[in-house]
Amino acid sequence: MLKDHFYTLTDPVSIKGMNFRTEISLNSKHPIFKGHFPGLPVVPGVCMMAIVKELLQKGVGKKLMLQKADNIKFMALINPNEHPTVEVEIKYLSNEDGTYSTDAVIYAGNRPYFKLSKAVYR
Repeated sequence: MLKDHFYTLTDPVSIKGMNFRTEISLNSKHPIFKGHFPGLPVVPGVCMMAIVKELLQKGVGKKLMLQKADNIKFMALINPNEHPTVEVEIKYLSNEDGTYSTDAVIYAGNRPYFKLSKAVYR
């Protein structure tokens, strides 16, 4: 789990139905940035995906695994020194088969860094 090590919640999770958003603070001192990349730290794409999964799990109250995603876009690099906080917005639907159809975005201001759409978690 990345929460409390790689990132922390700086804003309580704001839930409206099956949509929620929160602000997270990135730990620019985390060891992952020594290798990704020295002198120019960037948040790895797999970490962005893990952040969305962890926050979705918190929202639905159970452990989940990504089953598929029709569209994953890494739109810009997140340098934790330049953008120590980012916002995460997640929209999901609970399906009859026990899965969750999910769209998510990680952004700062008006700039999106990561988008996930038509993802299915079980």
